[in-house]
This record gives sequence, structure tokens and C-alpha cells, in this order.
Amino acid sequence: MLTGYDNQAAGVSLEKVNRFPSVGAVVAHRLGATTSAGLPNFVALPNDRQLRNRFRYTLPLQLGAACGVFDSGAIPDTTVGRYRLPTGLTLPVDISPRRLRQRRQILASLGHRNTSTAGPSTGQKWNAFRQTSYKLLAGQQGQQAFNFNREPRRLREMYDPNAMGQGTFLARRLVEAGVSCVLANSSINNSWDAHSDNFNTLKAALLPPMDQPASALLTDLQQRGMLDEVLVL
Repeated sequence: MLTGYDNQAAGVSLEKVNRFPSVGAVVAHRLGATTSAGLPNFVALPNDRQLRNRFRYTLPLQLGAACGVFDSGAIPDTTVGRYRLPTGLTLPVDISPRRLRQRRQILASLGHRNTSTAGPSTGQKWNAFRQTSYKLLAGQQGQQAFNFNREPRRLREMYDPNAMGQGTFLARRLVEAGVSCVLANSSINNSWDAHSDNFNTLKAALLPPMDQPASALLTDLQQRGMLDEVLVL
């Protein structure tokens, strides 16, 4: 008896097709990989690396790479630290907006030939990816949502001056901007996989960095009228 998923989507490793995709990947699959403003619909803060390579809570698996997570990159661990926007949200220093538009025009002119040789289905998929990338790169919504460097310091301090606090603050901004699923990662390798001295480890090391950010998030959501519409897990 054979089991598995036939005709898996692009970017799926054959050794992983029998696992289940993450919640965020399912959300991206059902609601779309990007929001109406071009933002990724599934974001991990600061990245998707959890429990080393034994298990990751962000894999799209058989849903395909299009439903994968968008990494926010390193998060400042102070309230005055500057956040460097993720790759893909800003143009390289040697590429101006005008040059980007010119490249897009050239690519569009070549796209018709590519579609005729590769087939309409393949061409349409490539075009959809290009449109998404361009909208995220050229638009201002992504930069505005991710860039919290200009936020008042008092607001950042409310979430606590550590990476978890600043990451939770960014998560609230992304949800407010329309992102459907945000994973704030407080784990370092497998730090939550405690097999001994559980209570002391939780009390002394694991829970304190989450205490103030969690409280601040719920308070902030309530003050902004978002608490009834946002599910916090």
C-alpha cells in the first residue's frame, strides 16, 4: 500500500511530502500568499529556524514554496536599536526606481516569448511571482509596516527592551497592516524543549522575557480596537 501526496507543488522536497504544513502556510494557501497591499501573509519574527532542523513550525510542505514564510530578519534587543528592513523590501543602492521600472518593462517584453515556449500554466505562475515581488519591492506598504524605527520610544519600551519584546511590537504592526499570520519566535534552538528542572528553567529564563511583551500586546490590541479580531496563541 502506497501513501503520500502525488503531484506535489513547486519547491517541495520529496522526503517531506508526508508531513503536515504549518498553520501559517495553510492560512497563506487559503487566503493568498500576499495581502491586497502586497505584504506577505505569513511572517516569522525573526526567522523560521526553531528546534534546529528537527522540526520547523513554518514549513509549507505539500502546499508549495509559494505558501512559505517570510523572514523578518534580526530584531533589535533594545528600544533604541535600529531595525534593518528585510531583504526584498528595499532596492540595492545601485538600482534606482527608474532602473527597476526599465528592467520590468524589458522583462515584460520577454515574458510573451517565455509563455509561448513554456506553456500558459507555467508562464502564468512565473508572472504571478514576479508581480508579487515587484509589488512588495516597489510599494511603500511593506516598508511602512516593517519599519518601526520612527515609532516613539515610549511605545517600544512598553513591549520591553529585548528581542522578544521588539519582535512582538513588530508583529502588532504587521497584523494592523493586514498580515494574517505572524509567528513571534522566542526560542533559541531548542531552549523550550526542557527535559529537566522545568519549573526553575521556566521561572528564571524562559517566561520573564515573554511576560511584559504578552501583556503589552493584549493591552495595545485592546486600545486599538483589534482584540476582538486578532487571535493570540
